[in-house]
Order: sequence, then structure tokens, then C-alpha cells
Amino acid sequence: MQMRGARGGFYMVEAMAAMGLLVFGFLGMLTLLANSLSLNRVVADTYVANYLAMEGIELAKNTIDANVAYKLNLNRNCEWDEGFEDPGSYEVDWTLAPASPRCPGAVFVQTPARGRFLGFDPSTGKYRYGAPEATPFKRRIEITPDTTGRTNGNEVRVNSIVEWTTRGGGSFTVNVEDFFYNWARR
Repeated sequence: MQMRGARGGFYMVEAMAAMGLLVFGFLGMLTLLANSLSLNRVVADTYVANYLAMEGIELAKNTIDANVAYKLNLNRNCEWDEGFEDPGSYEVDWTLAPASPRCPGAVFVQTPARGRFLGFDPSTGKYRYGAPEATPFKRRIEITPDTTGRTNGNEVRVNSIVEWTTRGGGSFTVNVEDFFYNWARR
């Protein structure tokens, strides 16, 4: 009988050890799940920030192209780099107002960077300043013309920088850089 009772206690210790291992394993899985959910949010924000930065480059490119089109097609006194002659930092979104009597670049540089957050407009599915839904993203477009004389004033460097902070307090930045040239020079 004593053997059986001693053996019963041994089974109890084995069961407690097995339960401890199971609990430890489940806690590990829950920790991995929580970490993957928070990293999923970081990846989603990085994805959006990359596209917002690329959109900033496109806004500058389209403005330069519009300057050239105004000069070639509308016979306006508009240079390819109108508005981009001086270094500056700007906040521009896709709602850039048309520049009816002026060159589009002149309107581009009327929006200096003030550190505003981009918002999301669910009715259009677009990000813009003043949209109803707040986002953590700030974008500034930095213009740097070639002042070295290396390209005879035919080059402009554009950096589109998007910054945001996650819920946990992590700060991130995406910086997309491109160079634009006077492709219409004669």
C-alpha cells in the first residue's frame, strides 16, 4: 500500500510539471501573437508612409511637368523650375489649386511646411491636409535646386519626407529622394 501512495504523489508532481510546461508554452504563444499584432501595425504604417512619400515626389514632378506644359502649350512666360529656384520645405497634397493666371510652381511654393498632420478622407479614400480622420503622418517636400553650377541650373533635388509616431512611442521616418532635370531645354 505504501508503494501505491508514494506512486500517487509522483503522478501528482508529474502532472504539475506538465501543466507548468503547457502554461509556459501558451504564454509564449500569446507573447508571440501580441508582438506580431503590434509589428503588423508598424508594417501597415510603413506601407502607407512609403506611398505618401512617393506621392510627394509625384506632386513635385507633376508641377514641373505642368510648368513646361504652360510654357510650351499656353505660351506663358513660365520656366521649367518656376517656384523651385530657391531651397525650401513645403506641405503639398493632391488638392493643389490650379494656377490659372500663373505657373503651377508658383502655387506649389505658397504652402510652406508647418508640421501639420495629413488626414484621411474616407469619402474619397485619399490623404490630404484638413481631412476629417486624423492620421499620425506628417509630410514635407524639400526642394533643393542645383546651386553648384554643375548642371547650369538644370537640376532640382526633391526629398519627400514622411514622419510618424506609433502607439508605443516609436518614431519612424521615410525619405524618398529624386532628381529632376530640365528635359525641355532647347
